[in-house]
Amino acid sequence: MIETPHTWSPSLARIVVLLAIAAQARPGSVGAAVVVLGNQSEQSVKVRVAPVWGERRELSLAPGDVVPIPVADSIDVAYVRGEEEVAERIDPNTVHQFVVTKKGGLQLEQVRFSQSRSCRWWRVPGQAGPPPAVVVPVTILADDEYAQAYADWHTRLRGRIIAASESLEEYAGVRLDVVAQATWESDDEETDFRRLEARFRQEAVVEPAWLAIGVTGQFRISEKEPLAHVDRAPFCTHVLLPEVQEGLSEADQLALVLHELCHFLGAAHSPDEGSVMRSPIVEGKKDVQRRPAGTRFDAINTLAMRLVAEEIRQRRARHVGQIERGTRAALRAMYGEMARRVRGDRQPYYLAELLRESLPPSPRYTGKWTDGTRRDGDRLGPWHQTDARPALADRPLLAGPHPIRWLVDNSQEPADPPDAMIEFVGGDRLPGRVIGVADGHESPDERMPPHLLVAPHARLDLPNAPRTGVRVNMDWIRRVVFARTTDGYHPRTLLLRDGRRLDFRSVRLTATSVRLLREEGIREVPLADVAEIHFPTDDPWDAYFEQLVELSPDGTAGLVEVETTDGLRATSSSERFQASSYGSDNDPAHWHHLVQPAWSLDALWVRHRAVRVRRYFSPHEVRLSRIDPIEVRGRSDLGVWPWQVDENVEGGPLRSGGRRFPWGIGVHGETELEFPLPDCALALHCELGLDELAGDGGCVEAKVFLGSTEGQPLFASGPVVGSANVLSTGRLDLEASSQQGPRRLTLHVDALHDGRPQGADPFDVRDTFDWLEPIVELDARAVQAELLRRGPQRIPAWQGWQVTTGDQPGARLVNHWDQTDSRRPVYRLMAATDAGPLRLTRRLQTGSQSDRLLLAVSRPSSCPGSRIEVEIDGQAVAELEVPIRRSREAPDPLAVSLSQYEDAQIAVSLCQRGDAEGALVEWREIALEHTSGE
Repeated sequence: MIETPHTWSPSLARIVVLLAIAAQARPGSVGAAVVVLGNQSEQSVKVRVAPVWGERRELSLAPGDVVPIPVADSIDVAYVRGEEEVAERIDPNTVHQFVVTKKGGLQLEQVRFSQSRSCRWWRVPGQAGPPPAVVVPVTILADDEYAQAYADWHTRLRGRIIAASESLEEYAGVRLDVVAQATWESDDEETDFRRLEARFRQEAVVEPAWLAIGVTGQFRISEKEPLAHVDRAPFCTHVLLPEVQEGLSEADQLALVLHELCHFLGAAHSPDEGSVMRSPIVEGKKDVQRRPAGTRFDAINTLAMRLVAEEIRQRRARHVGQIERGTRAALRAMYGEMARRVRGDRQPYYLAELLRESLPPSPRYTGKWTDGTRRDGDRLGPWHQTDARPALADRPLLAGPHPIRWLVDNSQEPADPPDAMIEFVGGDRLPGRVIGVADGHESPDERMPPHLLVAPHARLDLPNAPRTGVRVNMDWIRRVVFARTTDGYHPRTLLLRDGRRLDFRSVRLTATSVRLLREEGIREVPLADVAEIHFPTDDPWDAYFEQLVELSPDGTAGLVEVETTDGLRATSSSERFQASSYGSDNDPAHWHHLVQPAWSLDALWVRHRAVRVRRYFSPHEVRLSRIDPIEVRGRSDLGVWPWQVDENVEGGPLRSGGRRFPWGIGVHGETELEFPLPDCALALHCELGLDELAGDGGCVEAKVFLGSTEGQPLFASGPVVGSANVLSTGRLDLEASSQQGPRRLTLHVDALHDGRPQGADPFDVRDTFDWLEPIVELDARAVQAELLRRGPQRIPAWQGWQVTTGDQPGARLVNHWDQTDSRRPVYRLMAATDAGPLRLTRRLQTGSQSDRLLLAVSRPSSCPGSRIEVEIDGQAVAELEVPIRRSREAPDPLAVSLSQYEDAQIAVSLCQRGDAEGALVEWREIALEHTSGE
């Protein structure tokens, strides 16, 4: 670089740059997220936005306008649609655009990307206003032929940089600071632009700046010599521009400067008309002038540049490798969307691939056994039949005293959150859309629980047995998503497609509408207008035991949780598992595995190759991340980030100590999670550590409390610095406690603002912490007693009856594989009498319209016979053989005459007895009926 008399001193410039960086990018500095609003309609839109840093803003968006709004958290956007004002809640770091619907109305729609949820934001409650612009130092250079006209060149180029900086500050939150100016020595004979730029990168010294912007007059644009396209990445260090000439005006050069600076900040080529990032390739033909089609900013690139600017502010990012994983995922999703829209231009693909995380090759499968050992392997099997003995690296998965704890297919990526799904208490979810609603009384001879009919996104049946949908029990539904608008959970809330939210006390679904009981009365909403329904919160331990009754009724069958590449998360059991092969038994691509979660009235067949994660537990071992905390407390230097289930706090995989963990809880900064505990809880087992996001930084202390955090902790880690090591709590006893009232478990992370070790980070910017594989151990006998007690609640026909087995309250139930309906073979709960006779008692009121008792019962043909003894007011009145069910049509109900008890209250006792061990009876319905007309 040839210095000129006007060039700043390098040492002085370097000091100024370092001070600027330190002022706006030090750890713990505040930041902001952004909401980007665009207007794709043909009319101006007036918008009221609140709260934006505690104030309300009024905006007017002309057609084609894009407005970035720095925010600290979610905001409300109000606009007029027709004759009514509509207010919508908008999450940070999202893009929303006003569009015209097919009916001609105005609507605000979110532009969705495949992994938009992975992008975090910096929440800064209490900050007076948005943070200052991020400063990017720039050096400007001209080739040596400009040496004689330095003053003129300096004035013109600096003016364009200033003009570009004003636009970037408004839209990207970035200000350019010219800290040095000089010339560079070019090859006077060279006229090819690519070779000129290569020489510029060799000759032009960037320091003390981050970016060198040069101009050359040796390249002349012509039809034979168009301006060559250069794939520029975020944080590129050199940009060379042609000087103003015929075919390239000063305005064109300003647009080109802005275009290249946007590339520096992570922008990609866009198909939007008028965008400064308009692709230079149109309809597959290169634009000879390679000029952007306009000087406006498009909405998607505005968000992308804001995210990169925050990486500079918060993480001092200077190259793409320093961009955090969550932001990388979000940017790649945006580039994928633009690549889909831009025809013939590979530049968005280039950026997406550039940001793809580079991981070393790893074996296809990793497994961990209950004795703590891990093994890797590329081959798994055989698993083509139910009684197979699958193994990984020659170790059996399911046999022996220490079976598998979890198995991960490393070749599969987690699925994106589905746009339509059913989400359940405990973490299961079924991607798909609701196509029907049933109250469970469709058949007079069989009572079923209220359920939805769902068309799953992926096939969950066998190749030779297609079906119309999956019947979903509504007992444990947490959220029904018709069109995803949020990743959060808001109990007792209905979200409409137009952005409005309605709270309710109770809700009922019909085939065409949703009926809400609200403070002001009943309101009916057409199903077509509903985006999401968030049901009331259930006690997570009640839900666990209720589901366990369905999956492992006697508490002996192990549980298996599967996650697929299609987004399905399903908890089943070894009693509700089958394996089959449709094709070659030796080809895993042909293997299918059956699971039937408690919430499904149908068996689900999943492709083996679609299963990404399998987790195995005994019924008395509960993955803590399936239990919702009853209270979350936290604070951070940067604002509290939402805790995450089975992911780190930024939405990525849980990794610590160089290992990956398939479940856990991710938190940031000082955080307390308070969980309820059942009386039968015995112990907690957990590993813990700073997530790999922290690198060698971060500093926390983790503690586990039983009861109040004012007492002595059960476990204290001491200061934890860096993510290299994983700690273990060992087995923590949860029985001994002087705690009054409901039992509580608190996981506490202390950010150690006081007493941090020397050399540790001064703030909590890297305090990304993971509770890894936490398991609550329950008393196995108490669990079995709980299942016996709760069993009757899972048989719809028994509602209202007192049920005992022998002399104990409750019923022993068994999962039986029922193939009498060849179109829908399923596991059904049936009553067993191995532990003693089963007795049902109840008082009934007879009347003129109820002169006989009907018992809709049956038994499998493979089981011994059973009898039902009927007593009324203590007198035996009938002993009935339970008929065999041989087909999809159930046998006729058994009938007991009540004609002699007309208009009386009677005490009815029904006693089920088996002829031999293994006798089972399916109870479908118990009802009173009138005999007239027969």
